[in-house]
Amino acid sequence: MLALLTVLGAAFIYSLGLVGHRIEAILQENYRSVDAMTGLNEAADRIDWNSKPINLAQARVSYSRGMPSSKSRIALEMISHASSRG
Repeated sequence: MLALLTVLGAAFIYSLGLVGHRIEAILQENYRSVDAMTGLNEAADRIDWNSKPINLAQARVSYSRGMPSSKSRIALEMISHASSRG
């Protein structure tokens, strides 16, 4: 009886460890996703098309400043999703 309780206790502790590691992985993935989306919002704010009338040259400069950051944030989000599936 004692041996059975020992085996069951060990199996329970092992399964808790597995669940704990999976929860940690999910939280890390969620953090990366939130961080990427925050960066996309900041990049969109930098583009800021509607704040004031601007000429085409100013629009291109504003767009070019925001795009590299948003592209890297999109790539980070795609990597995050790919790693969670694979």
